[in-house]
Amino acid sequence: MRREIVGLAADVLARNKTITRVTFQTTNSDERQFGELGNALLRNAEHSLQVVELVDCKLGNGGAHSIQRALSHWRHSLKVLSLANCKLAPKAIEGLFASFEQEFGMSLSIEDLDLSGNHFGEQGTRALEHWLNIVKTSSALTRLSLASSGLVVGLVNSLKSFVRISSLDLSGNKIAEEDGGYSRLADVCECSYALQKLRLAGCDLRLETVEPVLEAIVNNIKISRIDLDLADNASLGLNGAAYVAAAVARSKSVTALDVSGLKLKEKPFVDFLDKIAANRVLSKLSLRNILNKNSETKPTKELMPIVVALTILINTTSLVSLDISQGYGRNVILPLLESISRNNKLRALSIRDNLLGDKGAEAISALLRTNSTLTSLDIDDNRLTFAGFQVVLSALRCNSTLYKMSWPINDIIGVQKAQQDSAERSAQFSRVQVALFNRLAANRPTSHVEEPTEHPTPLTLAPMVDVPEHIRQNAQRMSFDETELTASTASMHTSTASMHSSAGVPPGGLVLTEDDDSVSDDDRAHNHHLAQSGLLRGSVADEPYGSPVATHMGASDGSGRSRSGSATPTNFANFDESPSHSPAQLGTPRGFHSPVASLLPPPPLDTPPLFAAPVDGPAPDLLPPPPLDEESPLPSASEDSGDDDGW
Repeated sequence: MRREIVGLAADVLARNKTITRVTFQTTNSDERQFGELGNALLRNAEHSLQVVELVDCKLGNGGAHSIQRALSHWRHSLKVLSLANCKLAPKAIEGLFASFEQEFGMSLSIEDLDLSGNHFGEQGTRALEHWLNIVKTSSALTRLSLASSGLVVGLVNSLKSFVRISSLDLSGNKIAEEDGGYSRLADVCECSYALQKLRLAGCDLRLETVEPVLEAIVNNIKISRIDLDLADNASLGLNGAAYVAAAVARSKSVTALDVSGLKLKEKPFVDFLDKIAANRVLSKLSLRNILNKNSETKPTKELMPIVVALTILINTTSLVSLDISQGYGRNVILPLLESISRNNKLRALSIRDNLLGDKGAEAISALLRTNSTLTSLDIDDNRLTFAGFQVVLSALRCNSTLYKMSWPINDIIGVQKAQQDSAERSAQFSRVQVALFNRLAANRPTSHVEEPTEHPTPLTLAPMVDVPEHIRQNAQRMSFDETELTASTASMHTSTASMHSSAGVPPGGLVLTEDDDSVSDDDRAHNHHLAQSGLLRGSVADEPYGSPVATHMGASDGSGRSRSGSATPTNFANFDESPSHSPAQLGTPRGFHSPVASLLPPPPLDTPPLFAAPVDGPAPDLLPPPPLDEESPLPSASEDSGDDDGW
């Protein structure tokens, strides 16, 4: 995608009121352009975006901060938010959930949240848990993807309260026994009544960590069907694989299973297949890359038990989709194709990357001539030659059901390289490819309906959801706690306030509204002078001088509108992102913001601690500020104390 496309889209979204979906994937744009995108959404209070997908984009700190600010001033529902593979750091993740808590009317409406491919760490995980804990009984969230995100699963305790969640992807995150992550996950599976997809691929699962999770799934009668992905967990070993097979055999809800990459020898693999054949509801099975590498070179006689076990599994269960790609070899695949040629249930089959060669093309041709139910076939990476493709094409002309074929691009490239010296042969192969494509298109049923997309484009604008009273009260309680602590801190900085007064800072310290005609240019300049000196934190300080974005910190009724009835967005402070801050300190929800908390200057470096706890006794109450020494005059604002902060 062109580098400047995001900037051009930002120009459109700054004025548009009807676009409901925006998707950027694998762009070359930098964080400056994504910053423009966030600022455009912030300026356009009447935009209609409800699906935001920024996948594999280089947001950077600036772009992430700009998107967060836009989210904190959202005026309607947000159905889908995907920031997958944007390489966001823990501080950026923490800021994102702070914006969620700044505007609950928006974050409660999110149905699909995808933050895969970022880095949570402990800091980001705690921010996620804080938000989940607040919204757990009122959120619309049904799909959550956190794959390969460095998530500390043991810290996510509130997820078990999301009983309506239907899809959960934790692939690529280590689920360890030490931090109790497996226990948290088992709680989710035990409490849920809507879980349909659980992705745990590459989670370094072991017998002791997978057992509680599968037991919870098997014993939860409220789960009617579930797609279980346990791929790339070779750490399960023989005992773990045997337990998985036994659990699936007992289950009445596991309808799809992916155990690719288990790496079993022939005998344990046959035992595995025999056990799962007892599951009568299993309809989709992926066995990609399970056998050891040397299996594909063994003679057919030694591999025949695998062929028999697979044949029984296919013909006696409800399987409609089977993936036996990578590593089985022609001595398993060729006799298997012959044994299932008249199967009348299988709809999708993948046999890619099995080194079948042109002998495999002949077996595929025989299957297509006799099978009348197969609709999807993947045969790529099998080293077919030009002659092999011709054999497959001739059989396809006799088949009237197959209409999906993963295009064998790797084999096609191999044939093209072999034919590059002959223009005539290259032209013939091009005609074979066109004929294959046309035949598949001709087999496509006229009544075929495309599968619905996972994220349909909204056609109408959904308003903000009503924030429940208990969330308002909880948010207000957090604000009050922050205000009380700030008031106590303020009493300790009387001398500092006097210093500011002598320096000419007006009462309250700030001119809060820059869009008011009554605010003079001198006041505007004064605000930005304070910002640069470190005395002002907040969106007024963050905006460029003369920015058209209006920023208020006035009283609010909790709906995002000021009490005067204007729709001006309330302030979203640019809080310090240091790891020492908890998610609660990063921001309070709109309508409960305490201006004092973000307007007070930082304390002097020699300020005594708020709490002085004796070594052997309980902590006393909050200590009063030390009395001022009247004989020692306060320093003037112009004096330099020698500290870096200028105090």
